[in-house]
Amino acid sequence: MRKAVRIAGRDVLFVMAAQAEY
Repeated sequence: MRKAVRIAGRDVLFVMAAQAEY
């Protein structure tokens, strides 16, 4: 479960970076 949360947090950061480029 903790690993899933870490992956989710990383995914959110990735999405934010993608939106920032947009």
